[in-house]
Amino acid sequence: MPMSATALLNMAKVASVLFIVMVVAGCETGNTLVSRHEYRLELLSHTTYYEGVGEIKDIDEVLDTHGKGRYDLEGVSLAQKGHLPEALVLFDKAVAEDPKDTSAIENKIGVLLYLKRFDEALAECDRLISVKPDDEEGYLFKIALLQHAGKDAEAVAFYNEHVDSKKPKDAEKFVEKGNDLRYLGRFADALACYDKAIELKPADPSAYDEKGVTMRLTGRLDESIKLFDKAMSVAPQQRDSAYTHKGYSLIELGRYDEAVSVFDKVTKAAPNDFSALDGKGYALTLAGRYDEALPCLTRALTIDKADRETNFCMALALKGRGKGGDAKDAAAIFDKLLKENDKDLVALYTYAVVGRKDDMLALARKVVDIDPTLKLELKRDREFKAYRKDPEFMAVVAP
Repeated sequence: MPMSATALLNMAKVASVLFIVMVVAGCETGNTLVSRHEYRLELLSHTTYYEGVGEIKDIDEVLDTHGKGRYDLEGVSLAQKGHLPEALVLFDKAVAEDPKDTSAIENKIGVLLYLKRFDEALAECDRLISVKPDDEEGYLFKIALLQHAGKDAEAVAFYNEHVDSKKPKDAEKFVEKGNDLRYLGRFADALACYDKAIELKPADPSAYDEKGVTMRLTGRLDESIKLFDKAMSVAPQQRDSAYTHKGYSLIELGRYDEAVSVFDKVTKAAPNDFSALDGKGYALTLAGRYDEALPCLTRALTIDKADRETNFCMALALKGRGKGGDAKDAAAIFDKLLKENDKDLVALYTYAVVGRKDDMLALARKVVDIDPTLKLELKRDREFKAYRKDPEFMAVVAP
């Protein structure tokens, strides 16, 4: 299972009280399969979550607290309950009432994506850009939609004109641009931006941290660890993120016991850090220390019981331990994950683990077609070990 401590899809996060996140885990998460791949890939699975204040039970209370428009909040409340067409009507009312209500526009884009109404979502991206021309969010949404539609040349031209042409002036902006380039799969250009940020501000931990994440995505794991160590050395007070990222690189190197020790340093300072608990549970699972892994994963699930990746790990640990009813419990979790969503990366890894080769190959072909950078991960990840001598699988992950 690919590991990541950074949410590469932060571009999909809506900057409103009620985020729409086009990822399974859109903020800092631990063992997040989906956060490993590009934003455009999530359009394949069309998973939308409404986060921020959680389930809306009292709109008046939220209005008093956050001062957002009633139509927008009522629309989100309906969307959370699955009433998506009705939610769209309310988002339109919110925009009619206030044409500059970017929260409602962003929420509408999320619902349209979930409903696979991509042309309408693209039009709303244009509207968002017209309202917030200086915010890259609308541009990045549009680029992803153009890529999803197979209009790669148009997406590249649009990026070059509206995003790449903006020249950063300080270290923070270079890091932001590096992240944008990484989201688009332009890793070499992203690394150049992080280097420029480091040149301008050598004591900024974020540049080392983000560069390390990018190194890991390209398989340069030992180099990524050095960068995470550097991030911790220049800003010890902000080291939890770099510690967690380092843990995932160690996992990918097969250094599971070292990874557990790194995650322990995070949980010692922050006992409820989901990323660290999740990462530690996965490392323990891969190390075969199932009795230790299960309590750790259970604790993580008390923080986010719906997290698909953590549930996947729980099933792996149960399957590995194999006591009593463990096998049955693991099978039930795998079945539930596939019923919830059979098109995302969790589904791909689940198909691999449960031996559904044909389904795994079909989804793997779609995934690597959209994001070729995943070939390296699928080729080296432990869950696909049984397929490394399979000519069909090796053809899918071939460079």
